[in-house]
Amino acid sequence: MTNRTNPQSLFLQGIIVVTFNYRLAALGFLSLPDLGINANLGLLDQLAALRWTARNAIHFGGDPSRITLCGWSAGAASVTYHLYSPAAKGLFHNAIIMSGSMTQSWAYDYDSDRCGREYLRVHDATNRDQLQARPLAQLMQTERAFHINFFSLFYYCFLPSDDSYRPEPELQIVGPDPFARVRTGPPESDVPLLVGYTSLEHGNLFLERDFAHTTPNFPNDNDTVQALLEDYLDRRAQSNRSVSRRRFYQELASVADIIYGIQYFVRQAAVHKRAPLYRYLFAYDGAFGYAKHWYYRNEIVRPDLPGPMHGDELGYLFTPYVYRGGRGKDIEAGAYRTERRVQRRMLRLWSNFIKYG
Repeated sequence: MTNRTNPQSLFLQGIIVVTFNYRLAALGFLSLPDLGINANLGLLDQLAALRWTARNAIHFGGDPSRITLCGWSAGAASVTYHLYSPAAKGLFHNAIIMSGSMTQSWAYDYDSDRCGREYLRVHDATNRDQLQARPLAQLMQTERAFHINFFSLFYYCFLPSDDSYRPEPELQIVGPDPFARVRTGPPESDVPLLVGYTSLEHGNLFLERDFAHTTPNFPNDNDTVQALLEDYLDRRAQSNRSVSRRRFYQELASVADIIYGIQYFVRQAAVHKRAPLYRYLFAYDGAFGYAKHWYYRNEIVRPDLPGPMHGDELGYLFTPYVYRGGRGKDIEAGAYRTERRVQRRMLRLWSNFIKYG
């Protein structure tokens, strides 16, 4: 449990919190099946943790029939993958999906082979045995060659990718296209969902449009499609008289980064679901927002934009960062009254969903 997500507030609501580690980056998502390096090991780690929790919840005072799977950002994308995985069916009974889904631009790699071959080149290896002979610290290094650029942000190409080639059904979690999967059928676990995002997310981090530094990650990526896309967006930007060209692309990047993927997921999943689906928008811009006031404080390019950023809502579920590390003793008892009121309301909503669906 990290200091960023101290669950004491949830404990006081009678919620038992189980967290776990799983393999990240190349150790968890490198995919070179022809070399015996299979995709999505990080998701299989999560599946193993889910199975352990279902077996052992009773020994910690928990109810194995009332397990809620909750994730934020990349964790939220993982939650949605497990929703559609037959292997995870029956292991959880509610799901909370915060600021992410499997239909995000950063939640699936359509060209995992390119990423894997580049990884081999950087580490001067041609097979799995040579990679295993490299020091672990070297294998965990991240290079710019592994970046997928997205306007002024980037993420690494070690992402969930197609695992439909695996002969074992229980090891197939992701499949060939998450957009098609959510569009064409119901989730394997048709459980109550709580889904949402913050009103700003990364909207104040994006710079002006620069497609030259935007690495395509699409199923139909080719030069013709890219040229048509650029031309279309430039014409839309010029014809939009209500905002400047720069602001148009900043807003477009913000929508494409987080909001569109979640809205697409909700719209398509709702068609096939029978269990309840609740949506939320977290819009309170308060002092408990760790992302805006601490983590991203030196990267914000639009300080004039109001609203909570990506992750600021966590300060109202977990112990706020202003109270960590012994700093709480210096805060007056009456401070942050509005923040505390919002925190109590959010804890009540989330706890009621966890308990009752």
